[in-house]
Amino acid sequence: MRNKIKSAMTSIASMILGALGFAGCAGGLDPDDPGVFMDMYGTPTCSFKVNVTVVDENGKALEGIKVIPAGVGKNSGMDERSSMMLSGKDTLSTDSKGVVSRTYRLFSSPEKLKIYFEDTANGAFVKDSAEFTPVKTGEGKGWYKGEWTVSGKKALNKK
Repeated sequence: MRNKIKSAMTSIASMILGALGFAGCAGGLDPDDPGVFMDMYGTPTCSFKVNVTVVDENGKALEGIKVIPAGVGKNSGMDERSSMMLSGKDTLSTDSKGVVSRTYRLFSSPEKLKIYFEDTANGAFVKDSAEFTPVKTGEGKGWYKGEWTVSGKKALNKK
């Protein structure tokens, strides 16, 4: 009799733990990219958009400018993991309208973002940088903490 009760309790416990395990896996798909499974174990995330236009001194759009977003040191408000995620991304390049646009998924949004600009296409412009302040542009739900956007215009000077 004791073995039957023990066996029944083991079966019930296995079913409960199995159901809880599958339920824990259910909500982890990234709403922006259904094919990506997000790390949902105590890791809040946010979307972080970079949308910057690069022009010359006269306001003419510059194509092919290398754009490198990076956290602004330890006082940026960006945690170390997000800073590593952002700095490990590919370098961006402006299109024919001088625009660079990219969305990242980070663990936290920085309070400030430093972006480096370099003319690698023809070398006619001075290498420069600028700091931008992200603005919250979308609310989050659950582990997703919302959307932050850095936008603006940067004018580069000729050499």
